[in-house]
Amino acid sequence: MITLHKCRNSMSVKTRQLQKQISRVLFVQAFVPFVTMVIPLIFDILTIYFGMYMPDSGTLFLIASAWSPVVNPVVTLLAVTQYRQSVIQYFNQFSPVKINVKQQTSLSLTNMDNQLTAISA
Repeated sequence: MITLHKCRNSMSVKTRQLQKQISRVLFVQAFVPFVTMVIPLIFDILTIYFGMYMPDSGTLFLIASAWSPVVNPVVTLLAVTQYRQSVIQYFNQFSPVKINVKQQTSLSLTNMDNQLTAISA
């Protein structure tokens, strides 16, 4: 990141936007296993340590950890603009209600949230 920050002036706007997009995706993909595996494991260890009996917690934690390989590609499909547009265009083929796909040069989480809200509405 430091090297990229130093080369920032020599990069085009499009390159900086794509780099920012890739960085976000990689950060979220690194965080997903933490949420789906580490947090349930810590919770399980704490319940054992404090002597709490939670009979179905092991099953729930196993299910949560199994979703990690599913969530990472979905995050990529939603966060990378070109992928998201391709998925929307693909599903537009089968949908009676067509969704407009605009070409965007940048991605912000606010824009993505607004688009997802517009899609679901």
